[in-house]
Amino acid sequence: MANTIVNSIEDFNNSRQKLFKLKWFVVSLGIITSLFIIATIVLAILFGIERNKTKPDPLFIVNNTDGICSSSYCIKAANTFLESIDETVDPCENFYQFTCGTWIKNTRIPEDSSDRNRFETLQTEVTYDVIDILSASSSTNDTISVINARKLYASCIDEETIEKNDVNEILSLIDREFGGWPILQESIWNESTFDLIHLSVKLSQYKSFPLFYVLTDTDEKNSSMNCIYMGQGSLGLFDRSYYINESEITRSYRQFIKGIAMAFTNNTSINDTDVDEIFEFEKAIAE
Repeated sequence: MANTIVNSIEDFNNSRQKLFKLKWFVVSLGIITSLFIIATIVLAILFGIERNKTKPDPLFIVNNTDGICSSSYCIKAANTFLESIDETVDPCENFYQFTCGTWIKNTRIPEDSSDRNRFETLQTEVTYDVIDILSASSSTNDTISVINARKLYASCIDEETIEKNDVNEILSLIDREFGGWPILQESIWNESTFDLIHLSVKLSQYKSFPLFYVLTDTDEKNSSMNCIYMGQGSLGLFDRSYYINESEITRSYRQFIKGIAMAFTNNTSINDTDVDEIFEFEKAIAE
């Protein structure tokens, strides 16, 4: 059974990897945009310092002789930009190679990724910083939010307890919070007690928005106020175009759903009709 699930996941992932090839053009634009953003930040810093010499920012150290920022922040930003460009190339002949040449040469795409850009590099650095914070021991000076975050992180990496509990914890959560899953409880499922609104509220508490999402964020027209935003929820295949025609992707996705249900129950006789209904429901939402 485990092999079936693994194979299904691999088939699904292989299918999606083919689609990722379409992202190369976007990735190239992303790299160029990233470098321009860095250059803009450096220029903005220098320009801001020039305009505000009478009110120096404590984060910046300006050499009064030539007006150049020499703080660690400015030096790091400038160094990041310089490490990306290829000074051996004439920018008038090949501006892309001039701005990105050294970065492309020195950057390696990980085996588990289809691309790499400056934003991902910075995100990785931030992720490592967050892991260091979550891995540290809590003290009496820490806020309750930080303490709870560390507890959650510790529970996620406690593989021994996870293996010991198997799927029982998840099944208990599904029954307690969401009223069960019909595909696993066909014989005892009571449709009359099902409440879609209640289920949607419960799912939103776990940051899952299958039908629609509701969130509060800064008003785009007035940054001093907040605004309630609503929008379409996420799809299992992310994009509606994947649902239009039957393909290797949709077949792998169906098998993936069935594999998850089988893993929860150790039951190899999961009804394909239930899986098809799940897919058709998603397809109707996508349309």
